[in-house]
Amino acid sequence: MLLGLLRRAFSLVCFLLVAWAAVKVPLGRRTAWGHLVAIFTTEPAREAAEDIEGIAVGSFRDAVDRGKPATEPSQGLGPRGKTPAPVGTHVRSAQQGVPPGS
Repeated sequence: MLLGLLRRAFSLVCFLLVAWAAVKVPLGRRTAWGHLVAIFTTEPAREAAEDIEGIAVGSFRDAVDRGKPATEPSQGLGPRGKTPAPVGTHVRSAQQGVPPGS
């Protein structure tokens, strides 16, 4: 129990150290946080976010328009009971004593 607590405290200290370094330590002209902000606030990033949002909203509306909830599976339920064996997938081998071509 004490070891788990120490492990969690050490993990928290490591996370806080990495977070502090990301905000305070410069990597070139910017910090790591500054680079991330610069990347995700560019015009292409905004356009990509809008496109992804449009696709997600459109997919949700299509599912609702078809009259079924978005959480319903796309295929119906399979047959109940024993699953039938696949047809024609067994390969005979010479180790089974079956001559080839029979």
